[in-house]
Amino acid sequence: MACNGFAFAQTVLFHEYEMTESSWSLLRWNVDDTTGVKNILRETVDTQGRVSSLEFLKNGKIFTDRICYLPEKVEYEYTDSTITELLYSNGALMYQNDCEMWFKLVYTLDSNNFVTRQETFSRKDTSKMSSDEIKWWSANLPEYQLEEISPESYFFVTYYYYSWAKLNGLMPVSVTYDPSAFEVYDSEIPAWNKVLEGIEKLRQQAGMK
Repeated sequence: MACNGFAFAQTVLFHEYEMTESSWSLLRWNVDDTTGVKNILRETVDTQGRVSSLEFLKNGKIFTDRICYLPEKVEYEYTDSTITELLYSNGALMYQNDCEMWFKLVYTLDSNNFVTRQETFSRKDTSKMSSDEIKWWSANLPEYQLEEISPESYFFVTYYYYSWAKLNGLMPVSVTYDPSAFEVYDSEIPAWNKVLEGIEKLRQQAGMK
């Protein structure tokens, strides 16, 4: 996984966000003075310039009163060819019971940092389920899914959307990803412009137009 060979000190960035009726919405990047700012997204960046965690805070504490499918915290793990995205709710990895959410996504990258496949991992909290409920969940909502790249693939490291650093400035997507296919609302422009910048850097690094 190429990161331009630069070394950084671990840093923490603060961004302002709000919760809409359906999602998190990024309002301002890199807030220098967080005094009086109720909703702060705390981003930790590792020594290679990659986001290592995202924490959605309300009044200085983890945001707990939120839509069930929104994680309160996202952590990242890296190898030379993968990015692993871990989603947390109520202090633990998310359960599939929580709005049918996954807890882990693993993105495989090629030598140019384009995403070539995506693996989705889910888990169930069966402690309060009947045997029939367990059978239904197992039959209808698999705990593992693998998606290989195809002409229709739009792979996208999901919560990099809310990260300033991303992969040292790069936004890994599949080579088939077409940003123009998406409708962007005014409230999404700060985050979306940073996504476009990261995709452009990714393509330039790969020698693409």
